[in-house]
Amino acid sequence: MTLSVPFLITCFSIFIIAFFTRIYFLLKYQWVGKDTFYNFLVAQEIRKKRKLPDIINKFVVPERYDYPPLFHWFLSLFKDKYHQKLQYLSPIFDMISGTMIFCFCFYIFDSQIALIATTLYFFTPYTFDISFSLSARSIGNSFLIISLLSLFLYLTYGFIFAFIISIMFSTFVLLTHRLTTQSLICVLFSLSLGYYSIIPLFIIVFSFLLAFIFSKGFYYRVLKGHIEIIRTMGRKILDKNSRKEVTNLFPNPVSLVFNMPIFLMLPIFFLYYYRSPFNFFVIWGLILTILSIVWFFGEGLRHLTNAVPAFTIVGAVWLVESQNYIVLLLMIISLIFFIYKIYRFEKKSNIGNITNIDMVNGFNYIRSHKKNGDILLCLPLSLSYNAAYFTGCTMLVSSGGFAKGMDFNQKLHKLVAEGNINEIIQKYKARWVIVLGEKEYNVKGRNVFNEANIKVIKID
Repeated sequence: MTLSVPFLITCFSIFIIAFFTRIYFLLKYQWVGKDTFYNFLVAQEIRKKRKLPDIINKFVVPERYDYPPLFHWFLSLFKDKYHQKLQYLSPIFDMISGTMIFCFCFYIFDSQIALIATTLYFFTPYTFDISFSLSARSIGNSFLIISLLSLFLYLTYGFIFAFIISIMFSTFVLLTHRLTTQSLICVLFSLSLGYYSIIPLFIIVFSFLLAFIFSKGFYYRVLKGHIEIIRTMGRKILDKNSRKEVTNLFPNPVSLVFNMPIFLMLPIFFLYYYRSPFNFFVIWGLILTILSIVWFFGEGLRHLTNAVPAFTIVGAVWLVESQNYIVLLLMIISLIFFIYKIYRFEKKSNIGNITNIDMVNGFNYIRSHKKNGDILLCLPLSLSYNAAYFTGCTMLVSSGGFAKGMDFNQKLHKLVAEGNINEIIQKYKARWVIVLGEKEYNVKGRNVFNEANIKVIKID
């Protein structure tokens, strides 16, 4: 197939724009994200102890480490001086995801569908969420895409090598990210039913076996912790009292459409492709839509991030085959929402996604004046991972990465929302409070640092 010069220029432009938007905050602020700093904290522990940690002692409720270890182990191979540069991993992996979608569609369909599907993927707001800061989500998503596209090639064309690739990358998903593991397992089970095939079940079994082997048995702990989180979420939802601690219990339709406009086409895709040889992607997208509604399996809409590739491929094929330009309109709307999301992230720095120089100065003040064992409360609580990395304090929060810590944090969020700040400080003997934003919390203590919208308070 001969590719025209205008087509190549268009492809190149889209990839460049997509990458630049994902690294924009990194170029401007150098430090971005919240989970970024949790990942670096764990990597520091692994590097220091030369093994996976049993406990992470960075929080008032210490974390029993049971996270999939592959990503943290990889980060631990690098010294702290490389941490800023390592933040580019997530944008790079998301570009790999888009490239895989392009290559797959180019091979299976044609260049036009490949370009449309990739553009839809790159400029769906959900993909920005997982790609602008360092997390295991973007990497796990890339592994899931490679695994499922390889499975399609095997089921459709019988390529043995594709079957092996699918198993390997399914294993990488299990060892990288819990939520993506849920997505992958549910899709594979559904594909097994939809295709009347045991092959997807074989991939599940083999990938779990390899995960246990590669992790030298540590994956048993990961699996146990994963199940405990699901059980804890389930108990909270069933209990009418604890249910109040859960935010976003049900998916917000407005948020869903804003973050994934192509979702509006789901009924048409399902009806149009129900008996199509490409219902593989309908099953993929539909099951993760259902899973997103079952909150305790994945915190609401997050599973839809893993459904974006399926929706974009189906959307591109439907647009070209039907010549219905509704998808093109949704693509334009998606781009507008994508740009607005970037604008909103920059304007709402109090959600902790950007660590600017004022925040770093506040953190450095605490670090230079604190004593060993000092406890720090961040307001809002979403700033806690950032603060833990830069200050070295014990954080008045826990990690949300294990069941007990998640339960503690949900209760703490409720207390903060109710205005019980000084009671929290007194109960946990916090020595420092850092406040981001204009909101007043009436903290009883000495104001020792003020810079822009950062305030540091010392509790005597």
